[in-house]
Amino acid sequence: MATNINGALKNKSNDDAIQKKLEKMITVFSETTCLSIEALFGRNALVDKAWCSNKHIEIDSQYILMMGSASEKYQSILTLGVNNKCIVELTGQELEQSEFCDVFGELANTWFAVLMDRVDFTEQFGFLNQTVPILYTKGIPFLPFISGVNGSVAVNDEELLVGFAIKNK
Repeated sequence: MATNINGALKNKSNDDAIQKKLEKMITVFSETTCLSIEALFGRNALVDKAWCSNKHIEIDSQYILMMGSASEKYQSILTLGVNNKCIVELTGQELEQSEFCDVFGELANTWFAVLMDRVDFTEQFGFLNQTVPILYTKGIPFLPFISGVNGSVAVNDEELLVGFAIKNK
């Protein structure tokens, strides 16, 4: 039984260390989001609300796209949440679900590419490769001791919600 308790304490310690790293680089995630929107859609995005670090990422939107990534040491998930008005603002038209997945899947790919260009991120977490997303439901990832960052950006007052969570494997 002591082994399980020690393992749990070790996981909690790792989680706290990750949380502290994320807190120091919150602007990396908001800047990555704005740069990704500009690169893919040619639109300027502004940080909408204060970004923060959380133990759990919660995104409540009409449409949610998730993309997983991992390295030998870390496992992560990116979550993008948008509504129809934001989709129209970014793309100039309404999208069918499959089109949404294609377009915002490209936004997620662009987001990860921009993040992997950020030395301040890769020095802390290394390079992450795309993987199958982590189990997720009702906006909450099923990962014990997960650490994350979430916030939103706006294009002409239309909000795009972003969550990024990472943990040791």
